[in-house]
Amino acid sequence: MYNPGYTYQAEGFKPFTSYFLKTNSSSATELLFTSNLTERQGIPASKAVAIKTDETILLGLNVDKTDYSTIIRIKQDATSEYDLLYDAPYIAPMLTTTPQIYSIIGSNQYALNSVPEKSIVSIGIKVPFSGTYTFNWNVSRISVPVSLTDKVTGETINMNTTENYTFTTTSGYINSRFILNIDQKVYTENINGMYREIRIIGKEKSIQIENLSENTKISTYEISGKLLNTQIYSPGTAIINVPEAGLYLLELTNTHNSIKTKVICR
Repeated sequence: MYNPGYTYQAEGFKPFTSYFLKTNSSSATELLFTSNLTERQGIPASKAVAIKTDETILLGLNVDKTDYSTIIRIKQDATSEYDLLYDAPYIAPMLTTTPQIYSIIGSNQYALNSVPEKSIVSIGIKVPFSGTYTFNWNVSRISVPVSLTDKVTGETINMNTTENYTFTTTSGYINSRFILNIDQKVYTENINGMYREIRIIGKEKSIQIENLSENTKISTYEISGKLLNTQIYSPGTAIINVPEAGLYLLELTNTHNSIKTKVICR
């Protein structure tokens, strides 16, 4: 990414934009980009190809009107530990006075951290001076409840309904004060004007579905698409056993709703 701390002479001009890409096999990788270039810029707009994006949280630290960012990605087949294919280590800037923001796994810092639902992510920062700073974020594409907890003040901020949080701190590294709380996705169905929340929770070799409505058909598949089980359930909570830990596909269908999702079992 371009250096956000550099003031370019031409308004809005940035010399380049770079992207981080990590795969397990270059021969099995297909990279698709969406472009907003027009024909006047030399590339027909019809050449643009849509790319499916993951749910990500872009968390920024604002210092002297400049944002420094880290990325948290919600991905069901990721873990709360380091994932070789999904995480990217943080590389500290050359200047020791440059502000920093990163997520933390163990004692290591990350620029990109992929985690499943129901995760807690430690956020670390480094600031050059004591003073007042602001976190800002964009969670417009997030379908799970997300909050930020400040352990010093005891505040927990709902990130789905607010856009920033201002705090005061001393200079240096602050690695044990802030955490992101990523909750379980909640599905909502409308039954004659009344809304019901459905929770799908991956457990040890089982899947728990809470708050089912009457006559809900649930089909469970392996990630390969192989059907494991289909059953119609009564209202309440359903427990579906699976053969082993892993990622499964779930389809819920009734007269009010149809839900297709992935769930990981430990």
